[in-house]
Amino acid sequence: MRLRHVLARQKAFVVAAVSILLLSGCAGTASLPPRLTLPSLPSFGTRPVSPVMEPPAPMPAIPTGVAMIAPVPVMAPPPVDGASLQARYGRPDFVRRDADTELWRYDGSDCAVFFFLYRDGGALKIRYSESMPRGMTMPADPKCVESLNAHPGAMS
Repeated sequence: MRLRHVLARQKAFVVAAVSILLLSGCAGTASLPPRLTLPSLPSFGTRPVSPVMEPPAPMPAIPTGVAMIAPVPVMAPPPVDGASLQARYGRPDFVRRDADTELWRYDGSDCAVFFFLYRDGGALKIRYSESMPRGMTMPADPKCVESLNAHPGAMS
């Protein structure tokens, strides 16, 4: 019984406290501060504005007697098989045939280039190439391969 009496008292206290808080919020409403008005700014009107940067002077015309740079010749794609190799450099100076591989040697003015071909179906595909003397950073020296363009039967 005593417990019921304590709970009823607590409930009454909570209800009273909430009621006081709600009523006190409605009791005092503060008035808003008066609205500030700014003085109007003077009008300056419009005036012309000069450009920030002058436009560049026009480019001078190209004189008629100036020679133009010659276009760079288009290089043919590198050979990838026996047919394109022969079309590019002509017949090899030496051929060694094994079961499914062939070695073709082309002799340049100061070097020789070896092409190692393997049979893929009915065509011979280039698998590897090297030059004698060897290139500095690669097995086939590009200058030696380029010198094959002067090989008899090479395409121009």
